[in-house]
Amino acid sequence: MLDVAIIGCGVIGAASAYELSHYRLQTAIFEAENDVADCTTKANSAILHAGYDPEPGTRMARLNVEGSALAKEICARLDVPYRQCGSLVLALSPEELPHLQKLYENGIANGVPGIRLLSAEETLAMEPNLAPNVVGALYAPSAAIVSPWDFALAMAEVAVRNGVELHRSCPVTHIEKTADGWALTTPDGIVETRYIINAAGISAQAVHDMAAPHKFTIQPTRGEYYLLDKSEGSRVHHVIFQCPNENGKGVLVAPTVHGNLLVGPDAVRVEGDNTACTAAGLAFVSAAARRSVPSIRFGESIRNFAGVRANVDTGDFVIGEAEGAPGFIDLAGMKSPGLSSAPAVAKEVTKILKAHGDLPAAKTDYRDGRTRVRFKECSPEEKARLIAEDPAYGRVVCRCETITEGEILNALREEIPATTIDGVKRRAGAGMGRAHSLPDGIVQQHGAAVGRKDRQGQSCFIGNESVHIRVVAGADDALPGVCGGDAADVGGVGLLTQHGPVFIQPQNCEEAAVVFPEGFRAVPLVGAEIQAVPRGGGYAALPGGKAVGDGIVFQHVGGQPDQIVFRVGVEHSVSFPARVCGVRRITTAPTAL
Repeated sequence: MLDVAIIGCGVIGAASAYELSHYRLQTAIFEAENDVADCTTKANSAILHAGYDPEPGTRMARLNVEGSALAKEICARLDVPYRQCGSLVLALSPEELPHLQKLYENGIANGVPGIRLLSAEETLAMEPNLAPNVVGALYAPSAAIVSPWDFALAMAEVAVRNGVELHRSCPVTHIEKTADGWALTTPDGIVETRYIINAAGISAQAVHDMAAPHKFTIQPTRGEYYLLDKSEGSRVHHVIFQCPNENGKGVLVAPTVHGNLLVGPDAVRVEGDNTACTAAGLAFVSAAARRSVPSIRFGESIRNFAGVRANVDTGDFVIGEAEGAPGFIDLAGMKSPGLSSAPAVAKEVTKILKAHGDLPAAKTDYRDGRTRVRFKECSPEEKARLIAEDPAYGRVVCRCETITEGEILNALREEIPATTIDGVKRRAGAGMGRAHSLPDGIVQQHGAAVGRKDRQGQSCFIGNESVHIRVVAGADDALPGVCGGDAADVGGVGLLTQHGPVFIQPQNCEEAAVVFPEGFRAVPLVGAEIQAVPRGGGYAALPGGKAVGDGIVFQHVGGQPDQIVFRVGVEHSVSFPARVCGVRRITTAPTAL
């Protein structure tokens, strides 16, 4: 029998596991998704809030301030990207100044360190790109930005290292009270446990209702975001908020720990985990953000995404044993400051166990700490040492983020290894540059069961779908001075590049659909002639639509095209956004993956 079963491995479940792993308890996590932090935790504003917004005296107020301080310590200990950049809440009219005063008073009452009110002149001196009509701001220097997914992963990894079991793709479908505790029905069978921690995020209401009388209602609220290129990353240097309203903290503009700019979210009630991006939602976000920072260049957007947060009808965190269900502990309704509060929320669990006399002594052999290789951040001497120890670090797979084969292999060998391409990308740090994809050649070569496994011949993994390709070997030699771009050679399959020529050819395959940010699709067409069809300018076929082997070569000629279409044989027409396409410089014969 388990001592504690944690349902959900977002940041709250991961923090709970990390805290409990310090004690001699039999603990297991049951996560419905195929990876940790795969819902709200991976799709949010990535901010550790200072804690001036919650009403004084609430759980949210206390745990936000405590949790943000604890998170800073944990991030340092577990090598999680973190930057204490501070935040500014703007008053964009004199009518909003009283609201800033109220937030300031909240912050003082909640114990937020260093908080102060700024004049318009002080505000604009700190952030010159703000709207000129700013009349003042609330400055909270303790606010920080973080990699939220890595924060949760780090805590979960250390927990697993110290004996916590993690069951992925393992939803709890039924809960029943027993004489000694609880019985959980999972795909792996019945699991008995003395305590249950309900950390199921937007599903927390459903989990609670399986074990206890209905007490609270989760109101899923979707927020849509823009992630902008690093060219916009220095547009602001603090987290920029507008005065909050009944729907949340409003549309923010913030740097990321990776050097990008994040803009969003809106707040729309949805059913379940509805993470669709909408034209109306994104239009609202961009218009609202320009009220704070008019000069944002949304043309530098590299992706849009949406996340769903678990608003709750109680107005405060739901934390504690459910009425009539001893041993069933709710950690629900985390809303906006859940990421900030997570480490402090986890300590509430140990308080409950201690009150019951069920918190054993702390482990004396606890193995804390964690380090990650981020090749692009290493000094030249460190890079040389890594390559000497493992030549895989000398093979760059993603040039826009300088991610090496060694880092991808690390993602497959961690204490919680990746099982999907998305899992590899998140662990290795791909996705914050112009290209968002990694070929799966490396992954397949090293025996990982990720992505599709039914391919034959040469394949490249782009986005979440596969395309059969044949790379034109030796094209650099044939066309000197034409080849530019940012790709490299791995296993005989070229990688994506943001610019430069394209050397790819779809083979006869039933699934030639490849997902780029704006779509990459295949449709039947008539005719066997190789053709190049530029759409919108920017790329053009070499003179005469010159073919290299059975492929076609495009050369960048300026501008920003919407898409390029090239056609091969009678099988397919393939289109893709020209700014994020390309395979180049294959000097060895292609090999089957």
